[in-house]
Amino acid sequence: MTETDISVAAKGVWQVVGELSFETVPGLLARARQLDSGQSDLIVDLSGVTRANSAGLVLLLEWLDEGRRRQRAVRFRHIPDSIRNIARVSNVIDLLPLAPDDKGAIAAPNKKDGARRKKRKPRRWR
Repeated sequence: MTETDISVAAKGVWQVVGELSFETVPGLLARARQLDSGQSDLIVDLSGVTRANSAGLVLLLEWLDEGRRRQRAVRFRHIPDSIRNIARVSNVIDLLPLAPDDKGAIAAPNKKDGARRKKRKPRRWR
């Protein structure tokens, strides 16, 4: 397991590095509360995340909720595919606002993100 940390990369930008798991997320949540000045909108850069599971998704949703309580926008940059996939199957992908990367581009979401699935007829088993 790699060391997990969160730091202020620039004004209004947090950089997360390491693994987002059930073991690391509680510490990151506490550390983020120490870093939070609460004065400006926030971009969370996840480009340094090496692995993530559903606990990582819960962390992002918690930061969104905290931002709403403080009336500030929270957006995410470089969301790992594992979190996107979990968010998609959990039907919460549209809740994760994306921030532009350093070059001003927003990463193209997976084709399935936000798309309604066609209802299929049930298969008949013989």
